[in-house]
Amino acid sequence: CWVLGAGPNTQHPTPNTAVLRLTPDPRPLTPVVAAPFFSVIIPTFNRPALLAGALAGLDAQQFRGFETIVVNDAGGDVAPVIRPFHESGRLEIAYLPLGENGGPGRARNRGIERARGEHLVFLDDDDALDPRHLLNLHRALAGVSFPPAVVYVDTLFETTGTDGIVRVRAQGDDFDPIRLLQDNYIPIHSATCRKECAVAAGMFEETRGFDVEDWDFWCKVAEQHAFTRIPDLTARCREDAAVRRRTDNAAQVAGFKEVVRHRHQQRMARRQRFWTAARRFRREGVVEPWVTAEMRGHLASVGRAGMVALVGYGANHAAWMFAAALREIGRPIAGVFDDRPRYLDCPAGGFWIRPTEEIPDGVGTLVISSSESFPDHWRRAVALRGRENVVDPFGLARDWRLS
Repeated sequence: CWVLGAGPNTQHPTPNTAVLRLTPDPRPLTPVVAAPFFSVIIPTFNRPALLAGALAGLDAQQFRGFETIVVNDAGGDVAPVIRPFHESGRLEIAYLPLGENGGPGRARNRGIERARGEHLVFLDDDDALDPRHLLNLHRALAGVSFPPAVVYVDTLFETTGTDGIVRVRAQGDDFDPIRLLQDNYIPIHSATCRKECAVAAGMFEETRGFDVEDWDFWCKVAEQHAFTRIPDLTARCREDAAVRRRTDNAAQVAGFKEVVRHRHQQRMARRQRFWTAARRFRREGVVEPWVTAEMRGHLASVGRAGMVALVGYGANHAAWMFAAALREIGRPIAGVFDDRPRYLDCPAGGFWIRPTEEIPDGVGTLVISSSESFPDHWRRAVALRGRENVVDPFGLARDWRLS
């Protein structure tokens, strides 16, 4: 354990951790603070030049309330690379040299364990961030009592082909959990994730050689939370086709992708059924054919005559999808309601989640939970509002033999 240039705010580092404490930059930028807003985690392995570039990108950030955690995955010593950024007085850097190479998933997890910030940013040493990147993320999160679990931006891909020509393309799409189950379209460095959500999801897969650990991580988080997109191009991903061709095992990667899809499809089977129906409802203003005639009649009468309450956030994005769909077709919403403590006063569908006992009288109710908590939501809504005012849009009451 060792400390370089310890300043007045230096704390005792954890074992086997090198900590570089730096003083605030005198220029008019947000100063480095004792409790950082972001923790930027950089796993690195024998790529000192690329690491220097990544640190230079952080050095240029307009928002300064962050710490940097460099996790050396048992490669050559990179303290000489880090030292100039320490001496510049603009960065707070924790240096974690690992004794054994375990891959990016394990390295990121050690960084998460060390992180002091509420929000995590994962920056690979070969990627780059626009100077506005952290500022944009901070603007989306600051002052929000219950910020989104994940906020991500659009990404510029720079691919150097085998012919030496650099081809550039931009990628940015709204959050779609069904699409995320098919492939990873959110580069890991384009986003920030709340630390508590990352830990609750189980963090990154540490199996050595599991080359889709970032996609698997997003799927785990998406099982519990919706993501928010900022349509601004502030992340850059650099790829070298020649290097990828030499190092990638296409068959192995394809096998890993099937593992991820199977793993999360099993866990989200009921939710996927819900998402498919909700997406069609939003797109066409209709529900799936298997939804009961009672459901169609309920939507037609209650949706036009009065407000609709959505019960059961269910950690499955249902509230967001149904709220958007109901708004698009002009149906008023009374709010989103749930009795589980971890969801109360959290945002869903543009509303703060409130206890079901606060559903206004005379309001039609959709029980939109698709998780194991559905029976509790159903019974609670029926007890409060009466069976005639409660509808299960996806027939789960039949599955649970509740009606």
